[in-house]
Amino acid sequence: MQTLTIRMFARFTGLFLTVLLVLSLSTESWAEIQEASGAKVQIVIGGTGSSLGAARLLGEAFMEANPGVAVKVLPSLGSSGGIKALLQKKVDLALSVRPLKKRELVQGLTSIAYAMTPFVFATTAASSGSGVTKRQLADIYSGDSLTWPDGSPIHLIVRPPKESDTLLIRSMSSEMDKAMDKALKRNGMMFAVTDQETADLLESIKGSLASLSLGQIIAEQRNVKVLALEGIPPLIDAKVNPAYSYYKTYYLIFRPDMSSTAREFVEYILSAQGREILESSGHFLP
Repeated sequence: MQTLTIRMFARFTGLFLTVLLVLSLSTESWAEIQEASGAKVQIVIGGTGSSLGAARLLGEAFMEANPGVAVKVLPSLGSSGGIKALLQKKVDLALSVRPLKKRELVQGLTSIAYAMTPFVFATTAASSGSGVTKRQLADIYSGDSLTWPDGSPIHLIVRPPKESDTLLIRSMSSEMDKAMDKALKRNGMMFAVTDQETADLLESIKGSLASLSLGQIIAEQRNVKVLALEGIPPLIDAKVNPAYSYYKTYYLIFRPDMSSTAREFVEYILSAQGREILESSGHFLP
């Protein structure tokens, strides 16, 4: 594929090396990290990037209520990377944007759908207006529309072909599916591998447009404009709008032999305090 540039390859390589580093750490290595942190008990979490901001907020609140416990949230591993790390006992909990596959279930893993958040389009363009339609998005992704209303260029940021954001955009309509085919083949496209890289590019490039999760934008305090879709805003009065149509579901994944402290953290996430933190950061409960 022409768009698989050296820059994109370097990003894939960076993510792969992060996952490889986590999977290569021995049990002793995690014990050394725990000892160095000064905490009596440490919970290590890894997984899909768009859930990490909220996980850090939950971890901070849990640590405040439980002195002596350290919650460590790793950089993005992706859903599959987090699950692999969990199976190899390199993390205590994995966060995924997809349910477990059969081959993962048979290895004894359990999942809980703990939160949902709107899947949105965001921009830094001054003249974008407050919303966008699927027809307009199809024109932008296909390359038929290249400028914002003030004539400034649209800098579209896309994700890899098999990434969940790409697949979700394809599912919106047959027109969006065809437009994504064209976007992935266009020369000079900006590719972002992780959710954090997407947000970083979006913030730093004037006139850019990208898909993101509302929960990530709020939890990470990203300075971007979230667009209404088909006239429906994803957020009303700081609460998720139930009329909004597209969202991501997040899963907590754990082993049957997880520690009692990790189990307490899961219970905290599902408690009234955890729900309040999630709801205040752009999530709603399944």
